[in-house]
Amino acid sequence: MKKNQETEKALSSAVPADECALFEELIWKNFKGALSDLDERRLKSHLQACPSCSLYCGDCSEIFNRVHAGIDREDPSPDFVRTLGEKCAASIDKQYRRGKAVNRIRSVAYGFGMACLAATLVMSVDRVAPPAAATELPQPKRVQTIWTIPNIAAFKESRACAPVLCGDNVFTIEKSGRSGRIVSVDIRKGTVVWRSSSETVGYLSADSHRVYGIALHNATPVLQAFDARSGACTWEFSHDDHGAGGDPTTPAVLGSSVYWSAGNSVYAVEAQNGRAQWKKQFGANAPVSAVSVCLGTICVATGEGVYCFNQQGKELWMRPFPEPMILSAAPQMTSDDGSVFVSHRTMFGNSFLLCLSGKNGARQWQLDDVDVRLMLAAEGHVFVRSRDLRSFDQKNGALQWRQMFDGCAPITCADHVLFVSEAAEKGLLVSLDVRSGNVIGVVQANGSCTGVLVSHGMEVVHSIDGTLYAFSTSLRHE
Repeated sequence: MKKNQETEKALSSAVPADECALFEELIWKNFKGALSDLDERRLKSHLQACPSCSLYCGDCSEIFNRVHAGIDREDPSPDFVRTLGEKCAASIDKQYRRGKAVNRIRSVAYGFGMACLAATLVMSVDRVAPPAAATELPQPKRVQTIWTIPNIAAFKESRACAPVLCGDNVFTIEKSGRSGRIVSVDIRKGTVVWRSSSETVGYLSADSHRVYGIALHNATPVLQAFDARSGACTWEFSHDDHGAGGDPTTPAVLGSSVYWSAGNSVYAVEAQNGRAQWKKQFGANAPVSAVSVCLGTICVATGEGVYCFNQQGKELWMRPFPEPMILSAAPQMTSDDGSVFVSHRTMFGNSFLLCLSGKNGARQWQLDDVDVRLMLAAEGHVFVRSRDLRSFDQKNGALQWRQMFDGCAPITCADHVLFVSEAAEKGLLVSLDVRSGNVIGVVQANGSCTGVLVSHGMEVVHSIDGTLYAFSTSLRHE
């Protein structure tokens, strides 16, 4: 052990002047699976300290992850993929040496990312299990439709349209041109109360007085607040992390404050007037996840790990990730014992699902190789959606059940029933028993469901066919 530490120290002190060029080569070797243990430790250490190389590696890995996640057909032969990878690498290397790459990080990362994809698939062919058969569903039920509101166009590929509730009104996003606007609907009568005049892209949350959403001003996310009764925009909050990456995130409300992540920072904003209360800024190697709140605490996932703060912004604990992270869903917190569930995917292609103590961040359990696109912690379970839908026990991480569903729409849980949208082109809303995973019922919409809200004895569904539905409770237990 001591010898390895001395060797590592000697190698790290002998890096050439163009240090990043050396580590770019190590990044490429890592994606080919050709790194020694010592070089892998050196690379991890450098990526934590160098934003440029971290961004370079993140771009390569993100391309691989996105393309690999969409591969549903039979894998190509290893010889074909190996040849493709070698040709991609040679072509990109030639272009780079001639100086044709305009943007060093983005252009080179894209080319190497594609080559990395091909090379990494070689290693994946033998260990990726064939996809399981899709879950057989019963014929859709003829359920009572309490009311419908047509012509509320949803964003086809957005998870930002999930409806939220404030009092007796349900709020969702109606697509309007390239942006959208908030629509308020009386949940009992099924009538439109108001439509906002300000453009909003979605990511809604609400308290007893206001509805919060995100707008884009010159491609920069802006937090907005609307009066729940009138629809008037009462304030806007623009973050100061200009130039930082990351997609818009859903704000979280706790007490009299709104907590929101943008770029590489988390903000606490006064709910009544939009004044900034405090800000926490993190490293630049990965955007901050959406904020989760529960039991008076605030949690976020960053590139380094999970942070927990109190409402005044004091750091309560921080739990480092096993490896630097590039993608993470918002942490999920439970009101039972304050446990925190977080998923992350690393720049080395590994994925984890962690359960942490809400008191001190201590790790309770960890599951490896669990790909998470959506996650929900409720009723003693952690529901994870990727290419399939799985339920894990919150106490020990044991797999409870698994169902094969297409699509990646949000999941909702209420009264021991899980609601999930299955197969985007079919527009099926499926209800399952939380404990067993058995299908209870299926209802047909005219397009995939962008979100489900369960309240007032009905299921309110927003579909991309442009209709807001309110179904009776026939999708629950008989």
